[in-house]
Amino acid sequence: MKSLPPRRYDAAMGQRLTQIATRTGDDGSTGLGDGTRTRKDALRIHAMGDVDELNSSLGVLLAEPLPDDVRALLGVIQHELFNLGGELSIPGYSLLKDEAVAALDAALAHHNAALPRLAEFILPAGTRSAALAHVSRSVARRAERAVVALAAHEAVNQAPLANGKKVFERSMRDMFDLADGATISAKKDGLSNTGGLLLLRDEALLYRASNLLILTEGFITYGGLAGRDLEAMAQGFKAVVHEDYLAYRIRSVEYVGERLAAAGIPIMQPPAGHAIYIDAAALCPGIPRDRFPGQAVVCALYRIGGVRAVEIGSVMFGKQAPSALVHGTDGSAPRLELVRLAMPRRVYTQSHMDYVVEVGSELGARRDQLRGLRMVHEPPVLRHFTARFEEA
Repeated sequence: MKSLPPRRYDAAMGQRLTQIATRTGDDGSTGLGDGTRTRKDALRIHAMGDVDELNSSLGVLLAEPLPDDVRALLGVIQHELFNLGGELSIPGYSLLKDEAVAALDAALAHHNAALPRLAEFILPAGTRSAALAHVSRSVARRAERAVVALAAHEAVNQAPLANGKKVFERSMRDMFDLADGATISAKKDGLSNTGGLLLLRDEALLYRASNLLILTEGFITYGGLAGRDLEAMAQGFKAVVHEDYLAYRIRSVEYVGERLAAAGIPIMQPPAGHAIYIDAAALCPGIPRDRFPGQAVVCALYRIGGVRAVEIGSVMFGKQAPSALVHGTDGSAPRLELVRLAMPRRVYTQSHMDYVVEVGSELGARRDQLRGLRMVHEPPVLRHFTARFEEA
């Protein structure tokens, strides 16, 4: 059996117990590791007690016959639970590190790799050790809820709670490290009203782009943007990776997709975190592709309720042609005829989502009334921005 790492102990965690019954808590209070006192029913004490109970339940489990590698892992977990208890006992103190959480994730992945796919829930039964492991699992869930409840009211070490977010941030940095360049719309990913970024690794290309920027937009330090927009981007690129924001944003998009689909609006499934994509060709089968069904849906959404959308189909990806029949670059129409409902900014609320659903439902009710469009002005480039149409 492998020897366990020594338990880390810090003098700041206080003195070791020399007296078990102190009678100092007879008034319903208890002491923390920093010398302060709090109520025994405080959230912090609840969290400390649940973590302590989890450690004790693992001790009972360790009294059973277990594989050596599992026994060693549980011992390491017990030591880290002591560290977590130490953190909770001293507000503002940090002992549990990201590395410990990452090591636990790796160990879980290793043990889970050999297990068959879980197709149904498992009753807590079987051998005594398996049943005790279930007890520890349920206590761990309770301890997690207690720590999360405490974090909602008091400051705790965010490293273990935010580990997923930090891994996400590291993943983003790794992706950018692998890229030679990137373009970013700040309205979508920066939570600002306007602006964007062009990122280049090649210094010579960056120099050329910077000179062009000065001629067309402004100096490289601001690119024609107001200071307010630059500050919004600086904050937005941090806020956009917050787990609570991402959960709210993704669920909002899912909500709109579910309601539109229920109203009979064909959309690309499953909804993602950025936008809903309406299948305009399926919604308006009576409008031929050379009459731009996607653009017809865009116009209808604005007419019905002022909802702005963008066509992603024959207008955006079609080939410039002298006739109204605009083909794709290979001589055929683009494969998809979509309308994008982007939801880029944090200011959108549930009321906005409900309104979009109402307008979308009305669109579905009027689908047979929609008419195709004829392109009357086709610019030489980027025609989906400035092309002009009339109803056919």
